[in-house]
Amino acid sequence: MKNVLLFGVVCVLAVLPVSAELSDEYRDWAEGPVGFLLTEVERSIWSAVAGDQAAEDFIELFWAKRDPDLSTRENEFRIQFDLRVAHADAEFAEEERRGALTDRGRTLILLGGPKEYRHVEIGESLARLYRTGQPPRPSSSDNDAHIQMQGVSFNLNKGRAGLWGYAQDQLPNGIEWPTKSDLITFAFFDHEGIGQYRTQLGIRKSADAASVLNAAPSALVVHPDLESVPVFGLIPDVPPATPEELAWLDSGKTVEGVVADVAQGAAGPGVNLGWLSVRMPADAPAATTLVGRLSHGGEIVGSFRTAISGLAGPLGVVYETAIPAPDGSSVLDVALADAGGVLHAERFDLTFEGDAETFITPAFAGSSVEQRPGAAVGEPFIFGGYHLAVRPDGRYLKGENLSIFCLLVLPEAEEVARTGTVRMRWYIDGKTTPAQPSQPAHFSPAGSSTWVWGTQLPLEALSTDRRYDLKVTIKDTDSGASSTTKLPVVFVTD
Repeated sequence: MKNVLLFGVVCVLAVLPVSAELSDEYRDWAEGPVGFLLTEVERSIWSAVAGDQAAEDFIELFWAKRDPDLSTRENEFRIQFDLRVAHADAEFAEEERRGALTDRGRTLILLGGPKEYRHVEIGESLARLYRTGQPPRPSSSDNDAHIQMQGVSFNLNKGRAGLWGYAQDQLPNGIEWPTKSDLITFAFFDHEGIGQYRTQLGIRKSADAASVLNAAPSALVVHPDLESVPVFGLIPDVPPATPEELAWLDSGKTVEGVVADVAQGAAGPGVNLGWLSVRMPADAPAATTLVGRLSHGGEIVGSFRTAISGLAGPLGVVYETAIPAPDGSSVLDVALADAGGVLHAERFDLTFEGDAETFITPAFAGSSVEQRPGAAVGEPFIFGGYHLAVRPDGRYLKGENLSIFCLLVLPEAEEVARTGTVRMRWYIDGKTTPAQPSQPAHFSPAGSSTWVWGTQLPLEALSTDRRYDLKVTIKDTDSGASSTTKLPVVFVTD
């Protein structure tokens, strides 16, 4: 007998749905409002999903198939879905049943709001539909009088009908218009007048409404053949990289003599920007394409592919761009390529503090400064209408000047000149020199809650056979924001 019972238990376990293996986060996903969107094929696939990772992959692809524009990070369909669910929950709740799961909620989620809306007595609705003349009159002496019209039983004094009319141009593309009428009407009857509305089936023209509603889930899938979730564009108005281009990032290709760096730039409060500079040797092939991919917490945030042209300088050709990034630590992979393929690939770490809306960027150093009055705040290495060709490796030619700039970001502050302090200290071959007293630092408005500080130092007095480092500490007096950067200076002698 024990063996028989054990066999029975094993059989029961064997036929349990695999969804039982899912965590609470996913187990009831299809039972919520999103279940109205599932096609029959998707519902079958979901029923066989095993494990949270498979569930997450299914859900990501599910939403992507309905995204009208896969080139952007925003999924307009999902945003609209969430708004409709919130509206349904607020307007159509029935006792303990959430509004988004009611018949009216389902219709709103799948089709949106109706073009026409009426709220009448059930008898009046049926009389109009069947053109039977005046409906029966309610009897004031019997509040619970029930009658039957056209096979519909309802409380004559309390029954109500909500009538929603949809035009053809309101329906998702691909739904066949099933009638010659200008509108398809959905009839929701509250038979007893207790606030519980149900889609009325079996009455005249209800088949038209049912066919539209049943066709909606498949019609809302705009990318039925999509097999993987796209990697979104990282930079606004810049397309994401193709799979072939993303492979460049892992190619390991390098060009000898490349100098590359990425550091915190600025475009205003709450905007994290990494400013990337890549200097290729003058004799290297000219790059025409820059590809990048940003990862955060092990997940890909986005990618980009953009045409580039370099800025020629005395030490090589410099390529630049600005990379938006989330708070915290991220990994940036970039690759430069020409028509023949990848030239150079490199990886960087990026870190932004989430609560630092007021800050001073690192001090950026270079020699060549070019006036660019039309450049916007946030463009790489733009400081109040001037562009600095940075030297991350600190290599300079004898006779060049050392130009230093930084940006102060301060939200909700009056755009007037601000005063702070700057302290500089030289290190020669790693040994400190006497500390210099702090000097006034003047910050000039640069737009978008951003101020710029800059200075220029001659290098002609420095010896060409020494290594120098300049420690620069800049502070804004009122806000207390400060930044300390150590800038290398070595001379090119060959």
